[in-house]
Amino acid sequence: MKRKNRYVYVIFAGILILAGLLRGQELWSGNFLFLIDQGRDLVEVKKIMFDHDLTLIGPYTSLQGVFQGPLYYYLLAIPVFIFNGNPWGAMLLMFLISMSVIVIVFFWMRKLFGSVPALVTSFLFAVSPEAISAATYIWNPHPMWLLIVIYLFGLYELVLGRLKYHFLVWPILSLMFHFETALAVFLSLATVLF
Repeated sequence: MKRKNRYVYVIFAGILILAGLLRGQELWSGNFLFLIDQGRDLVEVKKIMFDHDLTLIGPYTSLQGVFQGPLYYYLLAIPVFIFNGNPWGAMLLMFLISMSVIVIVFFWMRKLFGSVPALVTSFLFAVSPEAISAATYIWNPHPMWLLIVIYLFGLYELVLGRLKYHFLVWPILSLMFHFETALAVFLSLATVLF
C-alpha cells in the first residue's frame, strides 16, 4: 500500500511540475501582461501601501456605480509590499493561487474518490487553458478559481448532510463579492434556492 502511495505522489509531483512550467513562463521571464486593468489595480494598491489612503471600494464592475469589495486590493498589497512595489510580486500571487487550486483538488478528490480520479482531475486542472491563463496575468477574477473549488467542496459536503459546512460555504460566497460580483450573485441565489 505504501509503495502505491509513493507512485501516486511521484505522479502528482510531475503534474505539479507540468502545471508550474505551463503557468510560470511569463512569471519567470518577467514578460507578463500589464494593461489598463492591471495598472488601475496597482495604482490603487500604491495608494493603500505607500500613500496610506485606505479604501472601502474595490474595482468597478460593468454596471455604472456598482463596485466590488476592496479585498482584492488588500490581497495584492501583500506581495506588492514584500517586493517593494514590483508588480512581479502580484504575478507570483496569481501563480501561487493557481497552483494551490491543483493541490486542493488533488487531496479532496483523493479523499472522496481515490487516487486515480484525483490524479486525472489534477492533470485536467494543470493543463486547462483557462486555469493556466489565470496564473499568467494579474486580474481580480482570477482568485475565484480557488474560491469556487472550496465552495464546490463545501457544497458537496452540505449535500451529504454535513451542516457544519455552512460555516465554509457562506463565508466563501461573501469573499466572492470581492473578486467577481456577477458570479457571486448567481452562486448566492443558487445556494439559497438549493
